[in-house]
Amino acid sequence: MRSIGLVLLLVVPLSGCNPPEKGDATICVRPPREAPYTADTSDESTAKGCVHRWAYRLSPSRDAADIVAEAAVHRCADTLPGMRLERLKRVPEMARAMSGRLGKDEAWAAAMEQRSISSGKEIGLDAKAYEDLRAEALFRVVQARAGKCSPDAWIID
Repeated sequence: MRSIGLVLLLVVPLSGCNPPEKGDATICVRPPREAPYTADTSDESTAKGCVHRWAYRLSPSRDAADIVAEAAVHRCADTLPGMRLERLKRVPEMARAMSGRLGKDEAWAAAMEQRSISSGKEIGLDAKAYEDLRAEALFRVVQARAGKCSPDAWIID
């Protein structure tokens, strides 16, 4: 009997060391529905919506957040070409806006190159689109984990 009391003396205080984690559901954002898309839905919105849905769905995985984000991006890889094309179509407008400060050739080159959020180096539009989509996915994985956001409540795919 005395050994049971000793065990309880050790176990009861230690049981509070790992209380169940509670999330902040107020940070959860309902992912956009996959379909039907309207005429005003941009390709970038479609791509980001896809990684949002899949990041939430995959967030319960025990893998590191960056691995889960990468998986969400790979699941949505078919949305990247449209996102890249949409960004490419904005290049002339961006070049015109910069041509007052820069020469025509320099403005065009600046519009075609973007700065990486991870390295700060200039990268092409294709790489920047991928990097931005991956950053969106990583944010959504962390958001889902922190908020304990439940993807089961929503139609994902």
